[in-house]
Amino acid sequence: MSDVRLFSLEDTEKVRKFIIDFLKKYPMSTEEEIRKAAQGEFPNIDCVSAIYHLLKDLLEEGALHLRNRTVYSLH
Repeated sequence: MSDVRLFSLEDTEKVRKFIIDFLKKYPMSTEEEIRKAAQGEFPNIDCVSAIYHLLKDLLEEGALHLRNRTVYSLH
């Protein structure tokens, strides 16, 4: 059995903050770049599907901008 576990609310907030901080440092990043960095930062959290949903939420909130359908940046 893997060490990877499902997201808790606390995990969600950690990864959400990580995404925003990552995009401040590395604007114009792809979802894959963000996901790889998050998985490296949080190896015991399943970041693959969570990143997708968090990026979607941040886009809907207007915190992120999606360029060329693949590259994210902060608003």
